[in-house]
Amino acid sequence: MAHQIGLVSLPNGDDPRYIGPSSGHFFTQLVCTVSAHTKTANPMRLGVNNATLQRDSALTERLLRDIQTPLPSSKETTQELTKTYFKTVHQHSPFLHEPTHMKLIEEMYTMHEPDPVVAFQVYMVLAIASVTLSRRDRIVLPSEGWYTMAISYFEKVPLESSTRGLQCLLLLYIWGMHSPSTKLNVWYLNYQCIAMVVDLGLQRDVTATLAISPIDQEMRTRIFWVVYSLDRSLCTMMGRPIGLRDEACDLRLPADVDDRDLARDSIKRRPEDEPPNHMTYGIHMFKLAKLNSEMKYILHSISRDTPAYAYPAIRCMNTWQRDMASRLDQWAADTPNRSTRDYAVKLCEVRYHVLKTLLLRPSPGIPQPSSDDLRGCYKSAISAVRLYHELYIENSLVFSWACYHSIMMSSVTAFFCIWTCPAVAQDTVLDELVSDLRAASNILSATGEHWPGAKRSRDILDELSHRTISWMMDRKNRDNGENQNVVPARNGDISWSDLNENTLTGLQPTGDTSAHLQTNELEALMQQYSRNWTPGLDLLPPSLDQVSDPNTGLWTGDMNTDMFLQDLFDGLAPMSF
Repeated sequence: MAHQIGLVSLPNGDDPRYIGPSSGHFFTQLVCTVSAHTKTANPMRLGVNNATLQRDSALTERLLRDIQTPLPSSKETTQELTKTYFKTVHQHSPFLHEPTHMKLIEEMYTMHEPDPVVAFQVYMVLAIASVTLSRRDRIVLPSEGWYTMAISYFEKVPLESSTRGLQCLLLLYIWGMHSPSTKLNVWYLNYQCIAMVVDLGLQRDVTATLAISPIDQEMRTRIFWVVYSLDRSLCTMMGRPIGLRDEACDLRLPADVDDRDLARDSIKRRPEDEPPNHMTYGIHMFKLAKLNSEMKYILHSISRDTPAYAYPAIRCMNTWQRDMASRLDQWAADTPNRSTRDYAVKLCEVRYHVLKTLLLRPSPGIPQPSSDDLRGCYKSAISAVRLYHELYIENSLVFSWACYHSIMMSSVTAFFCIWTCPAVAQDTVLDELVSDLRAASNILSATGEHWPGAKRSRDILDELSHRTISWMMDRKNRDNGENQNVVPARNGDISWSDLNENTLTGLQPTGDTSAHLQTNELEALMQQYSRNWTPGLDLLPPSLDQVSDPNTGLWTGDMNTDMFLQDLFDGLAPMSF
């Protein structure tokens, strides 16, 4: 890691990129470091060079510029494809208005020279819908061709001071999260969207004093919340600072109104006795984004010294954590129509478990969670994997970078809990763990059809799975024998200094006791992490000066964490710059 925790050297840029604590970067380092000291695997299988993939990607980009696909000859086909977008992306990012968009399709088939905004939005929605549908049903659709056709109109789109222009940017953002081939810079797009939100005043409830129609007022509010939610989600996944702070916004939630009931001059709110619609779930996800925002502020702030002009500091982090866990649980309990188990409900459950793991795993705010916290963290990490697998089996999983990141980080977090918390290892049912790890591997294999890095991430996951299962089987055999060198289960807090040589020797798979992680190495990692991940701090003891060399050991070997981070971030849209 170039001796700087939090900076990842990627092959498509001169300078390293910052990846912060909430991204899961630390777990990759710690779990892979522990695992790399237990067994030597075949480095050729895990350390694939990215040069060939980069050349293939560059060729793909050149070809895409030459491929432009017109609309389907049938308007009905276009409308049917478009509905796929509104059944998936629109459920959690309702920044378009479905009836209005269907009218835009009508215009495209009647106008000789369509408006650039109309053409761009119609083609982009087609591209996003088709890439989702083609992966789900394994059919070939010209998604890249429609994307390149949309881009041909983009330079004529009036982006400045226009909600329509902001909608266009959001469509590019969504496309970048679903298509790695075009290498859109989603991180920069995110901040461009935030800049437009502020420029248009969408963060403030100023509509009462302006002559704005009900539909325009609601769309302004919806668009703000989509940008707000995407920013919180992306910043959490990449471990970077939030772009627009909560105290600068009014945070007025949109009305629970179906698109069909949102007209130019009136709003028909959903009666309580009617089933929930897409906005019901959208509003519910917006509420979760507020909790996500609070967690980012409190758990992952780089400076722990609260300035005098800020809000009062959290006096007891554990009390705040328990309160946040209670609010997350209440949010999950309030999910509309939980019993239906449909796509929107499962999407809410996945987001709940992903944030629950973020709350309970080690963070700069709580660097040493208790055994109970790690038990809950493990439970949510495995639950997220199982929910993704349910969606995959039901052919409802939408493959995106967020999905890929969540599955990989949930799996790595589960390993972390097993390897560092004896209580989790003792409670884990081996057969269930094998099934869950196989499910995660299968999803990553399917994801690898679209993101090459996912296949290498799957290889790393499979290697970690093999080592963990081997150790647990060995531990179980010893439990049935003399119970020697077995780590006892404890109910108290886990101190990293408690992971002594005997404990770490107990983490060895059968037949390999030649190498194990030294206690001071693990403590050095935890020391760096507890110091808020500040790049460049010289916290490693002298004995680690050599092993922290990228060419000699701690960060390399068959579990090359630099390669892992490259696969996870460089091969995907958000880090492609």
